[in-house]
Amino acid sequence: MGLRKIKNILIILITALLLSAVSLAIIGNVGKKENDNSSAASKIYSIYDLDDLKQFRDSCTRDNMYYIRETVNLYADIDMGNESWEPINFFCGTFNGKGHTIYNYAGSWGIFGTFGYNPSYGGTIGSTLKNLNVIANNAAQGIVATNEGIIQNCSISGTISAKSDNVGGIAGAFTNWRSSSILSCQNSADIYANGYSFIGGIAGKRNSSGRSPPNAEICGCINYGSIYNGDNYIGGICGGAIGLSHTQYINNINVGEIDGSGNYVDDILGRLYNGTNEKNYSLNSANEIRNYISNSSYWNTNYTSFSSSEWGNFNSSSNTNNGYPYLLISALTVTVRVNNSSYGNTGSFQIIKGDSIASSGSSIRVNSSYNVYSASPKSSTNEYTYSFSNWSGIPSGAQYANFSITANFTRAVRQYTVYINVDSSTNYGTVSASRVYNVPYGSRITYGKDSNGNGTMTITKRDTNEVVTVTATPNASSGQYKYTFDSWSPTTSSVSGNTTIYAKFARELNSFDVNLTVTSDAS
Repeated sequence: MGLRKIKNILIILITALLLSAVSLAIIGNVGKKENDNSSAASKIYSIYDLDDLKQFRDSCTRDNMYYIRETVNLYADIDMGNESWEPINFFCGTFNGKGHTIYNYAGSWGIFGTFGYNPSYGGTIGSTLKNLNVIANNAAQGIVATNEGIIQNCSISGTISAKSDNVGGIAGAFTNWRSSSILSCQNSADIYANGYSFIGGIAGKRNSSGRSPPNAEICGCINYGSIYNGDNYIGGICGGAIGLSHTQYINNINVGEIDGSGNYVDDILGRLYNGTNEKNYSLNSANEIRNYISNSSYWNTNYTSFSSSEWGNFNSSSNTNNGYPYLLISALTVTVRVNNSSYGNTGSFQIIKGDSIASSGSSIRVNSSYNVYSASPKSSTNEYTYSFSNWSGIPSGAQYANFSITANFTRAVRQYTVYINVDSSTNYGTVSASRVYNVPYGSRITYGKDSNGNGTMTITKRDTNEVVTVTATPNASSGQYKYTFDSWSPTTSSVSGNTTIYAKFARELNSFDVNLTVTSDAS
């Protein structure tokens, strides 16, 4: 076989292989999701499911510069299925959960591992994690393992079971930089410390920064979860701080039971080191609110002397948060609208982030335990009565943003009774009805006489135009008197309330012709 012929055969074979590869590629692409998440190496900006979340995690690399100052949005709730989870590391942008929930989380190192730190820059970039809710199922860590950015308006519930030191509901540790803060977050997860140290409802440990003073903060956070079987540095808000921490702990509240067998165990902070601790409160087992003044050895129960501009409900009779003080920064405003402003009153009330609401008749209940708001119809007028009908727009589940609901009211035309009496001073006749019931406001009344001389009163009911006629009939004439209908009084033309109308009659003496006959006496 000649060399030219062999060469031609090779060209044909290579061309056929290339065409086959192209065909397979085309077939393989059929039905592939066509969005910005098509490649694990590409940056992921929109997350809709667990696969997207995994691709986003894998794309947080040095090549992609860890999303510096870029925003990633979560657009749906995600079920992690209790599977093992490798954390998202070194993300340096804004992750917005948009109020969605990641549930069945059972990871070991946080959904985010090191958050907000860029190893390429050797520092933090000003990253933010916000509006994310997590439900943990025996996870070993909270939402973030180590925070070096801002965590804001996030929550976690469920259970956490520690497998190491430095565990917190929101962050295991926060460290190093001025921007390392946790704001307006809530932990409702119970934490089983299992004998480990630096365990906190919000954060486990504040590490030394090596800088003075970066002034990181935990502010406006609430811990509802209890901590069990801790060792050293155990706190309802933060387990403890070491080194040049210079941290501000302001306006936080702890409701959970805090249990630790070692040193530095407290309702709020296991240990405060070079920091500020102001207006933090704890609800103890006796349901008494205590104000944390300076350290664990001194509590002031006279919390009413502190500014109500930051705290709500110093009045134990208030329904919000069962009457206990709550952080205004952690409260939501529910606006009440009405279907027609002339039927009912608008208003608003507060609930705590993470609360759910439901209706009970005209009242709103929070977490199905107590009423916090009752829909109020307008006061009745002579014309209308107003009443509550139903609620619409009540959202389901725990709430983390302000919202509005609508109270629907109805109105009904008021109905009255028209009483018909015979005037007692002219009691010379009768009426065909002593009263007419269910006469709507605004019904018309007209008056007259029939051809027989009887008085007539006609009531035309509003809206239905139903006609009711009442007849006033004079008594029959006697030998002495003749009786006639005289008038109606008063002559009310429109019904605006219960009304009494009198029929008046007249009488006059009968007159007779007398014929005198004169006869003569024949005798």
